[in-house]
Amino acid sequence: PFLVAPDPLKMETSLAVVAQRAGFKEQIMSLWQPKGIGSDPPSLTVKEVSIHIPGSIEVLVLPVYTNTKVIEVKTLLEERLSVSPGYIRLVHKQGPNYRVHQDNEEIARKVTVHGIKSFKRVEAQYSLPHIIIGAGHIGLKLAMTWIMEGYSNFVLFDRKGQVGGTSWIDQANSTSRLQTEVGVYHLQYHEHNDWPLWAVENPWPSRDKLLEHFQEVSEKFGILPHCRMNTNVKSLNVVGRDYWSQTYELTIKTKGKDEEVVKGASVAFFPGNLTNPKRVTYPGEDTFDGDIVYGISSQFDYSKVRGNSVMIVGSG
Repeated sequence: PFLVAPDPLKMETSLAVVAQRAGFKEQIMSLWQPKGIGSDPPSLTVKEVSIHIPGSIEVLVLPVYTNTKVIEVKTLLEERLSVSPGYIRLVHKQGPNYRVHQDNEEIARKVTVHGIKSFKRVEAQYSLPHIIIGAGHIGLKLAMTWIMEGYSNFVLFDRKGQVGGTSWIDQANSTSRLQTEVGVYHLQYHEHNDWPLWAVENPWPSRDKLLEHFQEVSEKFGILPHCRMNTNVKSLNVVGRDYWSQTYELTIKTKGKDEEVVKGASVAFFPGNLTNPKRVTYPGEDTFDGDIVYGISSQFDYSKVRGNSVMIVGSG
């Protein structure tokens, strides 16, 4: 259902190939910081650096300034290839010997890189699923993004029995309407996928229409098989001290089932950004012969206000 435009820096595209494309030199030169010595102006002389991977035929040729530092090149490789900081080592030949390039040195013209097997960005592999907590707008949007990218190793928990989130299920009422214009709030809205046709004529849908929309899109795009509804996440523990290898243990309770512990590679937590209002008891409420209600949820029959005098407290 999504039309995904080609991305020149997608994971399957080698950085060595990207470096040969028109416009790459101008793009990459803007990343380097030319440096001078003392009060001397920085040198703008350009040189080419050939970076080889041992045992591979791939060669990355980078244009740099003569005084571009090793740390700048390493940082570029780490960011573009999604490699943990400090994992890459650059080695160059000095006389008859090879030595590790220090971060503060000027990058040599020919170096070998250790710590990677290819100039392609390698997708990380996770044995545990990724976890989304909250089936409201943002939780569903993240799930849809992963599905759009072909990723399916995730599970979504929500304590409600339907998708839509606390804000729209519990705190909105039948008169509530979306205040965000046009289609940016609609789930399938994407730079390569337009908003639904009904949103063109009705850019501010009601609560009921939005909940219907969330359900329809979740069914159409395959989100629901990843959802565990009526499931409350009672606790979350981080396992491990190293950030890059940490996992998570969640204690969950699904309606009608015993508690269980599930493990995940990551957790995205979307509890909802609307809260119950501050509740104030005014003198005389106990003797007032009328309805006193809060303007949220559907606990009150709003048809009762027709033809009556109503006082509204609060201008939010």
